[in-house]
Amino acid sequence: MKSINKSLGAWVCLALGCALAGGLARAEEKKVDGSQPPLLKGLARCSDEEQAAGALLLLDGKTFFGWRAEPVQFNGRMRVGTPHPLIAMRGGQTRIVTRVPIKITTELLLQRPWKMELTYHTEEETTASVEVHDQSNMYIKRFASPLENSSEPKTLVITAEGEGGGPIGFDGQLVDESGTIKENGRTALRIIVRGGTLVIDRLVMYPGWRTIFDSSLAGWTAHGETTVEPVQEPGAAARLCGGKGFLESMEEFDDFYLSLSFKENASPNNSGLFFRTIPQSEMDGYEAQMNNTPPEEDRGKFLGNDTGSIFRQSPARRLVDDPRGWNRLTVMAQADLMRTWVNGVPALIWSDERPADENPRKGRRFKRGTIQVQGHDPATDLLLGPIQVLDRRNKSTLP
Repeated sequence: MKSINKSLGAWVCLALGCALAGGLARAEEKKVDGSQPPLLKGLARCSDEEQAAGALLLLDGKTFFGWRAEPVQFNGRMRVGTPHPLIAMRGGQTRIVTRVPIKITTELLLQRPWKMELTYHTEEETTASVEVHDQSNMYIKRFASPLENSSEPKTLVITAEGEGGGPIGFDGQLVDESGTIKENGRTALRIIVRGGTLVIDRLVMYPGWRTIFDSSLAGWTAHGETTVEPVQEPGAAARLCGGKGFLESMEEFDDFYLSLSFKENASPNNSGLFFRTIPQSEMDGYEAQMNNTPPEEDRGKFLGNDTGSIFRQSPARRLVDDPRGWNRLTVMAQADLMRTWVNGVPALIWSDERPADENPRKGRRFKRGTIQVQGHDPATDLLLGPIQVLDRRNKSTLP
């Protein structure tokens, strides 16, 4: 992705997905012009059941955010064979029409356990396969072939439950590794269509969560003027309010998925989810914003004010359409690569290319750190749901 500058045009480019196929976001400017990014509408959404299971959409049904294609550009006119290949979003579906091999790839942190559900159908004789680049191994499954052609939707379930580089499961059948290919040093998911018409109806990922924060408040400490109390309300674990301060975990994390639901009781309301934070040091970490209604004056001060942004570093696509309702923020951190989802919809991809520094406010940090939920000012008033995480210490439990 090209560097995000401070023009409104960059926001529009993000909304349309026109810069999404080529790489990762890098913020060179710390300030913006104060304009509000458009609220993206018409994207795929997670159902209530999927939300409850912590599901994450990998294709949003409208853009190719977080994916790249080879050897063609999305919706492009590069000629590769005859007829022209086509990759397009139509009616919330991803449609790939080709007579030559086409690959679409996304990078993910695939800490175990996890599950993916790929729902698809074909409209003619089609050959397609999926590759999972998991650590140093590559697992391949052909999931569509001319003999299996069908216009009826099918779902391929892909699971990884074992520790380390154990087998990947396709529809319950374990498959041994078939290569030693890494995807740019990361884990990755790749779908290859060798010929025909493949329609991807839905692609959902379920991390195997464990709960690290609940109404017991065990393992967490409030600092400064911030107060945290357990509450009895559906979906809520605690209420965070008061003045400047933070709620901090005793446990430390480096690479992970983390999911938190929250509800703003005041407007405007400012908070943030800090990670890889220097323990007991206020706000000295990466900050994923929790700010559904940032004041207009704040937009002109710092880059990344909306929920899902990495504050001062990279803006997220604006996705929250119910600021005072429950919203879910999910953060993925893998070395320098970070992704966020808002209500299960992809919101941000950013690679920290700054020089290394002990303090993430000043530079890149891979070391373990605590999780903090910010009490920004006396107006901060949040209901917090349970906080869930997936990292190396999770056991094999899937929805």
